[in-house]
Amino acid sequence: MKTRGVTAVLPLDLVFAVNACGGGSSSGGGSADVKVSLREFSVTPDAREHKAGSLSIDADNAGSIKHELVVVQAKDAAALPLNTDGSVDLAKIPRADKFGTIAKLAPGTSKTQTFKLPAGSYVMFCNLVDTKPGAPPVVHFKLGMHETFSAT
Repeated sequence: MKTRGVTAVLPLDLVFAVNACGGGSSSGGGSADVKVSLREFSVTPDAREHKAGSLSIDADNAGSIKHELVVVQAKDAAALPLNTDGSVDLAKIPRADKFGTIAKLAPGTSKTQTFKLPAGSYVMFCNLVDTKPGAPPVVHFKLGMHETFSAT
């Protein structure tokens, strides 16, 4: 199975690296403001409202395939621009609305990253697209891997 997603596009990774704040990523452990469970095909945060400012997100891949967690400012998932395959077209999201990604989470792993978020509405989602010869693409976002949350 071949996987492609936002992590394969270097300019977007650079944008995410500029907007993501401090911390970087680490494997498991430590304290997080919000824990997010990723699995086929859902994104489940333990809380959907947070204080604006520094937010530490611990993303845990509880699924059986690779996932990622992208954070953008938007009213909801329906407000995001899509590619023809149903994945999010990150190139059409304004740079100021892109806050980062926790990329390439193998099954059974977790990473924590800190983001600096102003007050507003956000969408966290997996934007990976799995392709296999002779089979239709598996578009994680299209299959429901997204959730909204707010920073107040």
